[in-house]
Formats: sequence, C-alpha cells, structure tokens
Amino acid sequence: MVRTSMLAAAISSLCLVGSASAAELTGPQIKEFLSGKTIYLDLNAAGSIVGTPGQSALYFDSNGTAFNKTPKGVVWHGTWVIKENTACIDWKEAPNNPCTKYDKTGDTVTFINVATGQPRGTVAKVAEGNAEKLTPYRKPLSLRNDFEAVNSLTASLRRIAIHWAIWAIPSRPCILFAFVPTTSPQIQSRNWVRQSA
Repeated sequence: MVRTSMLAAAISSLCLVGSASAAELTGPQIKEFLSGKTIYLDLNAAGSIVGTPGQSALYFDSNGTAFNKTPKGVVWHGTWVIKENTACIDWKEAPNNPCTKYDKTGDTVTFINVATGQPRGTVAKVAEGNAEKLTPYRKPLSLRNDFEAVNSLTASLRRIAIHWAIWAIPSRPCILFAFVPTTSPQIQSRNWVRQSA
C-alpha cells in the first residue's frame, strides 16, 4: 500500500515537471510572435539591459525597426532581426546588446539574455500594432537656435520697414526715428532723413 502511494506520487511529480518544462521558440515562431506587435515586458532588473525593474513596452515593426519605452518613459529605437532561434536588437541608445531567446511555459513567455542566460523579463501582455504610438525621440531646438532665428527675422522686418518709410512717401519729408532697438552697425551708422524736393 505504501509502495503504491509512493509510486503514484513519483509519477504525478514527473507529470508536473514535464508540463512545467519550458519550450524554446524557433526563429519563425519568434518572428510571428513579435512582428507588428507591442510586447509589454515585466523586467527583471538583473537580466534587463535597461537595468531597472518595471514594465517596458516594445514595438517590433515588421519593417525591422524596434522601439522600447523603458520604465522611466524614455523611448529607445533601433533595428531587429531574427538569427537562428533568437531575436537580436541593435539599440542606438545601448549598442552591442546580446541577442534574446524566448522560452514558453504554458502561456508564459520569458525573454532570456543569450550572453548571460539570465531572464530579461516575462511577457505581461501582447497588443497588435504600435499600441503606444512609439516614435523616435527628436531633440528639440535649442534656445540659442530659437533666439538666433527670431533675431534674424526681426532684423529682416526692420530693414523692410525702414526702406518702406524712406521710399514709399516721396511727397513728404520722412524722418525715421529708431523706434526698434537694433544691433546692426549698418543701420545705426546711417542717417535716415530724407527731405522732399
């Protein structure tokens, strides 16, 4: 009786181990899983390239571009390719990123760093398309560039106003005072007085 119950326990534990074993996804399976989808990944700080725990949203465009909204809200961008049974992403913000293999246990998919063997994270959710509307980060114009553009426009408008004031009214004396401050030495040095004939 004891022997039978021990045998039954051993068989049931073997069945549990067998059902819990991870299956490594193949290259075509990885491509189908990632391409054109947004993957929400619960990160493992130790194995993640980001280095912080939290959730990343990764969009894998079918054209080979990839975007990663990190837990801090910063958007990375790069390119992805399938190499054998791994996906390799070259992030512009973190070059030389090791490839990733994908282990599936039941409905759970785990991203694993090929170089270290550590899990990068576990898939929390998959959405079709670019669910987060991720785009490359564009550096805003600096204040210096904006200031120079405004100065240039102001100088051009000032020159137009001065020429109009001098030549547009020939029948009257036209005296133009410095109503707009200027930094142009040419304008400062001229005498803008014109007498009528």
